[in-house]
Amino acid sequence: MINCGLLLLEYDDSVYIDALVVETPEEDDPIDIPIIPPPPPIIPPGILGNFFFDVSQTSTSGSGANAKFIVRANASTSAYEDVYVMPFNTGVNYANGDTITVAGNTLRGQTPTHDLTFQVAGVVGGKLSTLPGSTQNITGNANIYGSSITGNGFGAYIDRNAIGIYGAGGQVDVAPAANVDLTSNTAVLRNIAPSVPIDLANIENGAYTVLTNATPLGEMPNAGVADYGLRFEIDVEYANNQTVNNFVSNGQNFLNFSEVPTVINSQGEFEVTDDMVSAEIRLQGFNTLANVGGNASTVGFQNLKYDMFKVNKGDLGSFGL
Repeated sequence: MINCGLLLLEYDDSVYIDALVVETPEEDDPIDIPIIPPPPPIIPPGILGNFFFDVSQTSTSGSGANAKFIVRANASTSAYEDVYVMPFNTGVNYANGDTITVAGNTLRGQTPTHDLTFQVAGVVGGKLSTLPGSTQNITGNANIYGSSITGNGFGAYIDRNAIGIYGAGGQVDVAPAANVDLTSNTAVLRNIAPSVPIDLANIENGAYTVLTNATPLGEMPNAGVADYGLRFEIDVEYANNQTVNNFVSNGQNFLNFSEVPTVINSQGEFEVTDDMVSAEIRLQGFNTLANVGGNASTVGFQNLKYDMFKVNKGDLGSFGL
């Protein structure tokens, strides 16, 4: 036999409650679809000379910052015509009506001749709009490759400002001058050319290469061999008016040559920094050749030259003496 226990429970209305259902308003746009900015303009091949990319403002009448632009100038008139806001660099704190200025020396030109100004006309939450018409009242004239204003259309020329961002820049040549005042058979370095001043405040910072060249003058001495030396020295003036003499001194000696070489050269590096304002570069040398036919003032160098250049994105200064 199996005995079972039975428990009886009694429930009243206080045990049960009605469910409360609250209906929320229907959401009009349940999915947040991001705004896709328009693509940058398609630039036809061959006219890149009148476009300027990754442009930053130099100043503004407001407090906006950090926006980047693509600028287009008219290829025929050189006038700035369009300023596009780069989609992923729309900046902060801009307001409609802000006037933005871009210095001409950041647009392959000069300041103020090639300065660009424009007004902001489209702002969303302090950010510049990428839609057409977000910039207006564009003024200024560009310095562009092959402009009909300065040449005969594309293919006319490339000026030093345009080529400076791609290569060594422009070159300055000075007619060489011989130095025949060295003492024969003397292996002592001395100045063989006048010092040349260099403006460091207006060239790009970075490492510059200095090349020196010269052709020895004289005749082989009785010993049958001769020595030669060539080097450059640079004195640097800083913004605090301090001058460091022989900041760079670099050269090369050529010993026991049985013939007079047609050219000797040396190479060194010079690092330009923000706090440098100017420098003086000088060329030094020696040779132990004898006077030609015993005549005085026939020992020295000719075709003297030294070049200071930056292979990538720099200015080139070439000084022939």
